[in-house]
Amino acid sequence: MKINVTKFVFSVQVLSNLKNDIETGKKISMNDKYLILVSLPSVHNHAIETSLLNLPIDKSVQKEISRLVNNGFSNVKVVQSMLKDFIDRSCTTTPSNLSRAFFPDQRTIRNFIIKFTYEKHQSKIDQNALRIKIEQWKKSQPKDNFYFQPYSEVDGVITPLIFCQQTEWQKYLLDRYGSVCFLDATYKTTKYALPLFLLVVKTNVNYCVVASFFIQYEDSKSIEEALKVIKSWNDTWSPQYFVTDYCEAEINAINKIFNCPSYICGFHREQAWLRWTNKLGNLSVKDFRGELLTLWRNIADSRDDAEFTEKVEKMKLTEAWLKNPKAQEYFIRTWLPVEEKWTDKFFKIEYDIKVATNNGVESQNKLLKSFYLKMQSDKSLNSIIENIVEQFLPQTLSKYQTKNYKLSSKYKQISKEIPLFLHGRPETFVKHIYSRYATAQNIYNEKKIKKIELDKLLFEVKSESDSTLYMVNFQLPSCTCLDFKKYHWPCKHICALFIYVPGCSFEDLPQTFQNNVFISPDPRYSITNNTDHEIQNNVTGLNENNENAITCVHPSSNINENATSSVNPSSNANENISNIPAQCRELLRKMIDLTYIIDEKQHPEWSKELNTLNNVHSKMSEMVTKKNGLTLLPTKRSSTVLLDLPRNHKKPKTKD
Repeated sequence: MKINVTKFVFSVQVLSNLKNDIETGKKISMNDKYLILVSLPSVHNHAIETSLLNLPIDKSVQKEISRLVNNGFSNVKVVQSMLKDFIDRSCTTTPSNLSRAFFPDQRTIRNFIIKFTYEKHQSKIDQNALRIKIEQWKKSQPKDNFYFQPYSEVDGVITPLIFCQQTEWQKYLLDRYGSVCFLDATYKTTKYALPLFLLVVKTNVNYCVVASFFIQYEDSKSIEEALKVIKSWNDTWSPQYFVTDYCEAEINAINKIFNCPSYICGFHREQAWLRWTNKLGNLSVKDFRGELLTLWRNIADSRDDAEFTEKVEKMKLTEAWLKNPKAQEYFIRTWLPVEEKWTDKFFKIEYDIKVATNNGVESQNKLLKSFYLKMQSDKSLNSIIENIVEQFLPQTLSKYQTKNYKLSSKYKQISKEIPLFLHGRPETFVKHIYSRYATAQNIYNEKKIKKIELDKLLFEVKSESDSTLYMVNFQLPSCTCLDFKKYHWPCKHICALFIYVPGCSFEDLPQTFQNNVFISPDPRYSITNNTDHEIQNNVTGLNENNENAITCVHPSSNINENATSSVNPSSNANENISNIPAQCRELLRKMIDLTYIIDEKQHPEWSKELNTLNNVHSKMSEMVTKKNGLTLLPTKRSSTVLLDLPRNHKKPKTKD
């Protein structure tokens, strides 16, 4: 029966008839039919590729953007580049570059970065997001310190923003190296006008940030409040001096909190002089610029009041000074009133280390801004602090750990030319002493050294070039030469005592000097012969002092429950064998020292020891290579490095 009704009514009737047939038990037959509608080729006359431009972003791409944002990537170009790599790795067939689903444009990527950033921070309000993040850090890192005072204004009373942070390992480094501290501000790190202050120390191997703080106003009160917070976290922190730029707010705050002097960094001082003399109109006679700078630098090298006064008076008689009245006013008003803060007479012999410039701090600022923050498009305060705490600081610790691990002879065999007392010392100290030690060996002898007081270790060392005498106090140690006054480390005159004066070896120096943290390895981050319990802690990255410390163990052996040392005994034996010549020389040097102080009348058995030494000498004589009874010098070992075979350059054929 043909039913001429609408489509909806027809569907209802069909369903009703089907229901009745099932209820009455009629047999129902079912047939599958496939209807294929094929349009004519003339219909496909538009570009199908344009539809790719309107596709929604694929879920996997969104998930990857979210992962990148959570890992600290917020730069659009960087994320776009990493997405391309993600698609190449994930898709078996690379989609079309026009596909918006897999290759979104920069505007779309930026929108997703903003979206996932807000989700990550759990708040669109920057200070609230930072407060939430700090609470998360306090739970996950309970040993780290955070202080946050958000900006607020109540009844016209403004409470400025202050943020301070210090991790557990930063606190450890400040306690170890905090006798000399550097404070420097860096700007334009966030989208706000907030200066970031880095508190930095010079360690035995590099410079490390040991605390940081943001303040809203760069005034003495705000800096003082931030330093008070950090001081409350470090009860024993008592610096000998600070190194800062010429900032009265910093200097006043430091003096109020610590009551210690501040030295104006040589780098900033030089920078200020160069800028002032280069500015148009400051110098009446521009040709005297170089001479003026030389005079000022010469004054900066003054070691006492008398030398300072003499150099200033001589400068005032020069033509360069007399013909530049503005330079006179600038130097007299700006620099002479604070002469004790930028001249060498600032540094005292009892200071643990002499550091006159904060170039290391500048390098930390540059690294932070040009690498860690440069690729971050999100300049919110929360994001920048998160980058510092989770990216910059862990890498800083890793570099410090690595450099200390490398001081050990278990990392790399130390050259036999290096004296034993320098083994395991920081590289800068080793280079400093070794160059002067080698010089002393070549140009000095016992005749140039004179002891002037019997009860004290005071010596006069004659210059190798003229009749100048340098006074050396071995008990401090100290020397009156310029080299020692510049570095406060042993000079060639002190090294001459190591070599030629009995009882004046490096090991005889005061323990306070030998154990100075700036010239010694850090035991917390050193490769040592640990016990089984310590090894287990090192492997898990934990020890008694630092929950996050990483201590290296010997890579050549597997650690088991019965192990008592992390170092293979055979490796120690090989190391000792390789150091036998150096150990013999060191032992002989000590024996020579003893021959000067042992009384042979009180110790007649000394003759027996002499016979023993003769036997040792005879045995060692048999070990050397001889020819016709003459001892041969050892031949240079041939290099084991494989070189490329020389190319056979064919000469071009010439026509006859």
